[in-house]
Amino acid sequence: MNNKIAYLILGVVVLVIIILFFRGEKMVDQKNIVILEGQKVSLACNIDNDCLLINRDLGFGCGLAGFCDSIDYSLNKYIAVNVKSFLGLKEKNCEPLPEVTPFPMCAVQIINDNFFAKCISGICAKVPK
Repeated sequence: MNNKIAYLILGVVVLVIIILFFRGEKMVDQKNIVILEGQKVSLACNIDNDCLLINRDLGFGCGLAGFCDSIDYSLNKYIAVNVKSFLGLKEKNCEPLPEVTPFPMCAVQIINDNFFAKCISGICAKVPK
């Protein structure tokens, strides 16, 4: 009788662990992405160089979008993403610029560059310098 109870308890414990594990995986997956222009951009990273600060409002920044905008990394529109995921989706979603593209003559004004992208516990994050 004691063996049956022990196996029943063990089975319940294993079932609870499996449920919690898979529930946690779904939550982590939700946290490891950001949606840009309907596409899932990864936030996962292993090292700081896996991460990049981007302007969320510009989406993939196709063409010359945002080329002459001032930069203030303290604003919430600047987020950290996985650089390979972002650039891969940008290449997939943006038309390449013609080889002879006249670039606007403007000086980019950096208002606040006191933030950078950093890999923290496997997730790209925007942090102050």
